[in-house]
Parts: sequence; C-alpha cells; structure tokens
Amino acid sequence: MVPDNSVSTLAESLKKLGKLYMENARYTAAEKTTILISASMIFMVVYLLAIVILVFLVLGLAEALNAALSPYWVYLAVSGLFTLLIGLFFVLRVKLVYNPVARFISKLFIEPPARKID
Repeated sequence: MVPDNSVSTLAESLKKLGKLYMENARYTAAEKTTILISASMIFMVVYLLAIVILVFLVLGLAEALNAALSPYWVYLAVSGLFTLLIGLFFVLRVKLVYNPVARFISKLFIEPPARKID
C-alpha cells in the first residue's frame, strides 16, 4: 500500500507543475504578442515613410519629364507607370506578401524541433 502522505505530496507537486506550465504559457504568449505587435509597428512606420518618399520621387519624376513633354502626357506616363507597378505587385503578391508573412508567423508561433546532437 502507498502511504497517504506520498499521494498528497505527489498531487501537490503535480498541481505546482501545472501552475508553472500555465505561467510559462502566459509568458510565452506575452513574448510572442510583443514581437508581433512591435513588428507590425515597425512595418507601419516604414510603410508611411516609404509613401512620403514615393510622393517626392513621383513629383521629381513629373518635374523632370515636364521639360520634355506636356504636363498632360507627363501625368499620364506617371500614372501608367503606377498601373504597371500595381499589376506587377498583384501578380507577385504571393511571393512578396503571403509567403513572408506566413514564414514570420510560423517562425513566431511554431518552434522548430530540438536538434539531436550525436
């Protein structure tokens, strides 16, 4: 027969272990959420700065082309360039957007298996 004291000690140890696992899960979730939010914030800042840079580049391109063409054709040429860029982005959206985001999320939430050292 197993003494009652060892059963209660085992139950208490399992209860402490369960609490430690829950605390570890909370810390891991907080860490991964922090990484995800900070990466999103960095992306948004870079995105906004890229838009500002793009606006200045387009204005500079329009001014440079204005010397050779009439303003009507300059703005049509620049808008045609953007139409081509949007079409190219749409065609390559899986390589440019979906795959990198999926890779980042999977690396963040799915830990690779531990490597066995022989």
